[in-house]
Amino acid sequence: MKRCIIGAICTVLMIAAAHTAMAGVFLEGMTTESSGKQITHDMYIKSDRVRIDIKEKNSKMIMIYRQDEDVFWMLDGEKRKYMAMTREDLKEMRTMMDEAMKQMEEQLKNLPPEQRAMMESMMGDQMSQAAKEPEMTYKLVGKKVKVDSWTCDHYIGYEDGDKVIELWTVDPKDVKLDAKEFSALESLADFFKELAPDEGNFFEIGSTKMSKGETGPDFYGIPVKSVYYDTDGESATTILRKAERQDLDNSLFEIPEGFEKESLEDFEME
Repeated sequence: MKRCIIGAICTVLMIAAAHTAMAGVFLEGMTTESSGKQITHDMYIKSDRVRIDIKEKNSKMIMIYRQDEDVFWMLDGEKRKYMAMTREDLKEMRTMMDEAMKQMEEQLKNLPPEQRAMMESMMGDQMSQAAKEPEMTYKLVGKKVKVDSWTCDHYIGYEDGDKVIELWTVDPKDVKLDAKEFSALESLADFFKELAPDEGNFFEIGSTKMSKGETGPDFYGIPVKSVYYDTDGESATTILRKAERQDLDNSLFEIPEGFEKESLEDFEME
C-alpha cells in the first residue's frame, strides 16, 4: 500500500512539473463611465506575475507584469505590437520629468513679472501637484453591507479633503487571493511608483495595510464595487463580476507569437 501511495505521489509530481498550467486567480470586472461607455478588465494573477486585459468597443490592451524578470509589457491587441518597460526606464522617465520641471521653473524666472504671474496662475495647480503627493484618507462608514452576493465594509475616500471615491471591500480570501498573489499585485504597484508615488495606485486593487474595520490613511480589503467622483459628481463605477481560482497556462504571461516590438517612443495605443 505504501509503495502505491508513493508511486501515485511521484506520478502527480511529474505531471505537475511537466504541465504548463499553474494555479492562479481570475478576476473579471466592468467599469461603466458616466457617458455610458463600458470597459471590461480581466485580471489573471499567479505567484509572481500579473496579466490585465482591458477591452473597449474597438480596442484591446493587454498588460503583463513579470515580477521574476522585473519587466512590464504593454500590448496592442489590434495592431499586434508591444513595448517593454523596465524599472530603469521608469527611473529615467522620472529624471527627465524632474529636469523638464526645473527648466520650466527657470524659464518662468526670466519672464517679465506680468507674464510670469499669468503663467504661474495657469500652471500653478499642475506644479503644486507635481511637487506634493495628494493626501488620501479613508473613512469607514458601514459594515456588513450587501453588494450582490458580497458582504462588505463601506469606505469613503477623500483626497486633500475632497470626496473622490467610495469603496465596498471584502477580505482578500473572499476573492480567492492568497498571500503570494496579493504580493504580486503589490509588487506591480510598487514598480510604477518609480515614476511617481501615485502612479502605482492604478494597479492597487486592494490593501491590507489597515486592520479590518479601521479608519485612516488606507482601507482594508479588495473592492468589489468602486464609485469614482470628480468635480461634476459620479464619473465611473467599477464592479467585480467574477472571482475564481483557475489553472493558468504559462503562455498567458508571455508575448504572443506575431507581436512586433516597438520602442517606448514609438508605441502608441489607438
